Amino acid sequence: MKKTLFREMFVYNIVIVILSMSLTAVMLYTQLGAYFKSSIYKTLDSRAEQVAKMSAYLIDAGGGMEHAIGLKEVMSLIGHDEGQGFIIADKNGKMVVNVGFAYGQITAQNIEYGELVDSIEGETVAREGNLGGVFKNKLLYVTTPLWTKRGIEGVVIVCSTVPYIQNMQLGVMRMFFWAVCFVIMLTLLVAAWLSQRISKPVKEMTLVARRIASGDFSQRVSCDAEGELGILSASFNQMTASLAEMDEVQSSFISDVSHELRTPMTIISGFVDGILDGTIPHEEHKKYLEIVLSEIKRLNRLVNDLLEMSRLNSGKIELKMVPFDIAESMRKAIVAFEQGINEKKVDVEVDFENDTMMALGNSDSIYRVITNILDNAVKFTPEGGRIGIKIRTEGGKVKLSVENSGNGLSEKELKHIWDRFYQADKARSASRRGAGLGLYIVKNIMNAHDNLIYAESKEGEWTRFTFELDSVKNK
Repeated sequence: MKKTLFREMFVYNIVIVILSMSLTAVMLYTQLGAYFKSSIYKTLDSRAEQVAKMSAYLIDAGGGMEHAIGLKEVMSLIGHDEGQGFIIADKNGKMVVNVGFAYGQITAQNIEYGELVDSIEGETVAREGNLGGVFKNKLLYVTTPLWTKRGIEGVVIVCSTVPYIQNMQLGVMRMFFWAVCFVIMLTLLVAAWLSQRISKPVKEMTLVARRIASGDFSQRVSCDAEGELGILSASFNQMTASLAEMDEVQSSFISDVSHELRTPMTIISGFVDGILDGTIPHEEHKKYLEIVLSEIKRLNRLVNDLLEMSRLNSGKIELKMVPFDIAESMRKAIVAFEQGINEKKVDVEVDFENDTMMALGNSDSIYRVITNILDNAVKFTPEGGRIGIKIRTEGGKVKLSVENSGNGLSEKELKHIWDRFYQADKARSASRRGAGLGLYIVKNIMNAHDNLIYAESKEGEWTRFTFELDSVKNK
């Protein structure tokens, strides 16, 4: 039979109840036996004292032990408890009176001295046994001295049969058994209901998970349970939504990368074919080979970004942190983008707190952060727009910000710009290119530096990127 959560929970609940009830039954039976024995010993002790007084009265009145036999008639009139009887014996162990024992229950008429010696010496003793072989079966009995005016003349032995105790125990246990049966039946119903309640959302999650595994990310778990199951269901649905979003982003990424690869490869293939078959005249070769070289560099950048992303995901990036001049790194980046800045007639405003701004970090990785941010600023700044660059020290940190005028980013775009493969609305800039990996890589570089990077924007006006590094005092 196939194991299921419902079946396992149901079986476990029943097994726990049965084991608990069985243990309780054993303990109850044992405790009842001890309780009944204690109670019966008290009763026997009281009865022994009563019989001893009555026997002493008869003996003192008649003058000898033989007159104690009159106690038989007295006890037959007042009666005695079921399962109980008593014996009166002289100091030599000879039975004088026997009340309550049927034929065959007593196998001897003389009691060994060792069984009576404590009571002959004046003590009352409670025991369990067969009185040294006098009784056929095991009994509970109390022996007490028989005091008369002349002193101790014998022993009174009051007994109760063990089956009598067992009958009382069994009577209570029968009631307990029916109570247990009722509890088990009730537990079966509750366990079935509870197991079904818990296993139902788990079964639904399993079914939904299989559908998600087959590529259907529209599935959701409908669970109104509270507590851990409710939290699990909500988390599961949130995970499914994230997977659906990631699937959409990855599909878009594949499409974008395919386009990014196809376009330069088509250009390269067309121009090379044209050169080889003579369609492009010899004097134009240099011009078109420069275009081919540009497209090859574009392909190289894309491949490098993909490799960098792979390294980030595998955790293989190890950055060596050293003091370096971040102001100088920014100046080099501005020079690198000078052509694009001049072509768009962008006004660049530079505001450095000092000419030299020392920070702790990996200079190559931070240069990549700077160039990526500056590249975005140049691409998204409209012709004749403005780019503002600031570097300040604040609270032991060096803060670098790059702000550009332009369309800006919406709140929704700001939430996702650091996501892998994410690209904001392409309609915002016809010059936009890339596969949406740059800012993802930048974010991970700053995480490796254990420092912040964040973006701010006012839609339709400006966008600002800011990151910080640990400051190093200038020497």
